Amino acid sequence: MTANRIPTAHPMDLLLVIFAAGLGYTAYSIVEKRVLNGVAIGRKVLLTYADQNNEMKSELQWTGIVQRKLRIGNKSDNFVINLNEPIIHHNSVFSEVVVRERRLGNYIGSNKPTAVQLLLPKQGMRKDKYKWDAFDHVGGLTLYLQ
Repeated sequence: MTANRIPTAHPMDLLLVIFAAGLGYTAYSIVEKRVLNGVAIGRKVLLTYADQNNEMKSELQWTGIVQRKLRIGNKSDNFVINLNEPIIHHNSVFSEVVVRERRLGNYIGSNKPTAVQLLLPKQGMRKDKYKWDAFDHVGGLTLYLQ
């Protein structure tokens, strides 16, 4: 009598399954990000303090409108926000700021609170493409669509 043998997976099969799952998640994330980022333009936002930069803590929150996307380096997922009340930082006044997502799966345009990095321009933002050294990274904020 032959014993029924339980088939076992080959290690390469397991690697293929893991690779396919990772590829599927990456594709889903790219599509989700593009869709959510697309609906952010023109929306009102609330930005609240969410970091340990105590220089920004006194302001606590700002409101504004997402104006447009902006390319910095090879990243096009940065957003210009026109603020209702300016941010004053190091004796400079900023009525426009740039934000970008801080975490994978947490996208600007989502109805959920979004952790963002606040970037302040070193000069006026008239172009559509910049290098990273054109901005000062100030800290983290939480963005809420309104």
